[in-house]
Amino acid sequence: NTNGSQTSVTQMYRGVTEEASGINIENADNVIFLYPNPVVDVIYFDSNLEIDKVRVYSELGQLVKEFKPQKNQINISDLKKGIYILKVYVEDQLKSFKFFKN
Repeated sequence: NTNGSQTSVTQMYRGVTEEASGINIENADNVIFLYPNPVVDVIYFDSNLEIDKVRVYSELGQLVKEFKPQKNQINISDLKKGIYILKVYVEDQLKSFKFFKN
């Protein structure tokens, strides 16, 4: 953008919007926002839906952790630095995305 206004970089993946500060998953009737990304210790969830469970997979697809989120957050401080896949189970839906652990 050359007019001097600020811009943000956003990538769209089939209803998943990834921004620098987190990931926003939208459907016609629900929204889940997960932040921050990259994450150091805790991933926070902001959603109007109840999250049933969350699974964390290595980049190779191995299950490394499973959670029932407490107070809309999960602690991943024990994970090594790297790229992981987070699968969020909400009602009858499954949402997946990558996150970076610092």
